[in-house]
This record gives sequence, structure tokens and C-alpha cells, in this order.
Amino acid sequence: MEDNKDKILAVVNGEEIKQSEVDNFIQALGYRGEKFNNEEGRKRLTDELINRKLLFFDAKKTGLDKDEIYVKEVKKQSEELLKDFAMANIINSVRVSDDELKEYYENHKDNFKVQPTFTASHILVESEDLAKEIKEKIDNNGDFAQLAKEYSTCPSKEQGGDLGTFQQGQMVKEFENALIENEIGDIVGPVKTQFGYHIINIKDKTEGKVKSFEEAKNEVKQTLLQLKQQQAYIDATDRLQKEYKIEKFY
Repeated sequence: MEDNKDKILAVVNGEEIKQSEVDNFIQALGYRGEKFNNEEGRKRLTDELINRKLLFFDAKKTGLDKDEIYVKEVKKQSEELLKDFAMANIINSVRVSDDELKEYYENHKDNFKVQPTFTASHILVESEDLAKEIKEKIDNNGDFAQLAKEYSTCPSKEQGGDLGTFQQGQMVKEFENALIENEIGDIVGPVKTQFGYHIINIKDKTEGKVKSFEEAKNEVKQTLLQLKQQQAYIDATDRLQKEYKIEKFY
């Protein structure tokens, strides 16, 4: 299939239909467009574009473009399009400099923190006695993952109790405190929570920190740009409300 956006596929009443129009048609169809993204499908869509061109020319010929309903709809859509274009013009005119980015970062460092993370496995059971029994087996070189599969009531048992890596604040307080107060490599418990009794294997953890400016730059830019765009819109509408007469009946 030739990848040439300017390739002319048909000419209808002197107007060209190019491959780019078929590409746009496929894209507009969303997931349904996939079935047309082949040689036969593109031919079918080109035929449909030809038919639409024919309808357009015939509508112009018969004066359908002068129909009152059509004219009103065109005016309505034109107004909405111009409103959207005016708003986009305000938003797209906003720029942020590196100095502004650095100043915003320095004044809002707390917004760019990386939370502490933990990597852990656990075994969850209903009774403290059973939890102590399992902990004793682990202390005597029992296999943590195998014991998790055998005893744990948590769905993570299928992965040997593995909970993966998670941020501080995602687990209940008692569980999290055990992670904070102990070290990497420790197996602690029983730890009581609302869910039962846990034996926890602390595999890894990282300290929380504030991202450097370079690490946070894209995030800072996105945040500051959005704030400035919002302010630009407010400033523009405030100015226009003073410039034009407004009558409210609500």
C-alpha cells in the first residue's frame, strides 16, 4: 500500500480526493476503522467519499445550501467553532520561561515529592496462634513463599505472598508501621490489622525525597502552564465583560 498522503485517488467534478482523506476517514471511525485499513477497505471508503462529493455537488446545484434549516445550523456550528477557536487562541498564546519554572518549583517543592516505597510479601491468617506457628517455621528456614501458598488467606498467596512495590499510605497503619520500623531483609510479625494477622517479609524500601528541578521539570511545566492558561482565560473574560454590554435575567 503506497504511503503517499497526496496521492490522488479520484477526481469528482474537478475536485480531487486524496489518500489523506481516506486516512482521516479511517481515523474518524475509531476502532471500527481498523477493518478498512487494507486495500479493499480503502477502496470502499474511497467510493463512499465519491458518493458524498456527489451529494455535495447536487445539494449545491439544487439550492439545498440555501435551505433555512441548513443555514441556521451552519450559523450555529460556525459560532461554536469560533468560540472554541477564540478560547484555543488564548490558551495557546500562553508561554512559560525557564525562570518562571524554577521560581514555581522553588516555591512549591512539596508538590514534587516522591513518596517512600516498600516492596514486601506477606502471609495473612485469622489467628495469632497460627501466625506465630508460621513465623517459627520461617525462623527455622521454612520457605516463605511456599508457606504463603499453603496458609495465607490473601489472594497474593498465588504469588507466594508477593505484594509488589507500593507507596507509603497505601497499606493500613499497623502494616505500614511494621515496614517503617524494621529493616530490609527482616521478617516480622505477627502484625495485627483489621484483616487478621500478618507475617511480613520486607524485601526493599526507598526513602521519600523531593525531586530535583530537572527530574520535575516536565511536571512543573505542565502544572504552571495550566495555571497560567486558566488565569489568561479569566483575565480575557473579565476584560470582555467590561467591554461588552451584558444583561442577566437569572
